[in-house]
Amino acid sequence: MPTVQCLHHGCRRQVSEDSPWGYYCHDHRRESTMYSEMMADQVSALTDGQRMPTLSLPREVDSYADMVDLHTPLDPELSQPLARAVDKWNASRDMTIPQEASGAKSSAPGEFRELLLEEGVEPHRISSMRVTGMNRLVPGTSVIQRADSLSHEVLVLDRGQETECVIDPSISMFAPVYNQDQSVEDQLRSGETPYGETPWIGETASYTDGDVIWWDRREYREWQ
Repeated sequence: MPTVQCLHHGCRRQVSEDSPWGYYCHDHRRESTMYSEMMADQVSALTDGQRMPTLSLPREVDSYADMVDLHTPLDPELSQPLARAVDKWNASRDMTIPQEASGAKSSAPGEFRELLLEEGVEPHRISSMRVTGMNRLVPGTSVIQRADSLSHEVLVLDRGQETECVIDPSISMFAPVYNQDQSVEDQLRSGETPYGETPWIGETASYTDGDVIWWDRREYREWQ
């Protein structure tokens, strides 16, 4: 499918030409006139009789679930529960701040697993993976930094299946930024690194053998 670069200044994400938000990526869709018109149409389509407390406009959860379906091999039946878990995860904190993510490193996998369980994901579909030996490319350079003994735990959905995906709820802690108390998004160009994603979700190979950050070893584990 033909793609174009997001029109937001500094964003280099590729967007399909038939994107519902015009030539803007998901993160910058609000800058698109098509997005504004779509939301206005949805509001005007509701009559006074329809505007009941039990009804609501499409939420960020729905848009995120669509993006999960589009950009990951995850089983489609998991996209909505996962999106709701992400919504809860981000409700009261900003995990794009490295210090925040680092402080939650040990508890993050378990906390996010509990959110998945609350949303109906079956326990047997959730396992974990221990990655060791971090390598990261410093953005804008050819410098590769290594941390041979560093280990980190992430979640795995549908281990061993074609739909297997990794979830890293605290990836921003590895961002090579000067200010650990400021959001990665304010320090690195949007779309160029995975560190601003909260959480990072994608194919296992894309996580363990990525272009920006990758790991020497991985070990699957059952959840304890």
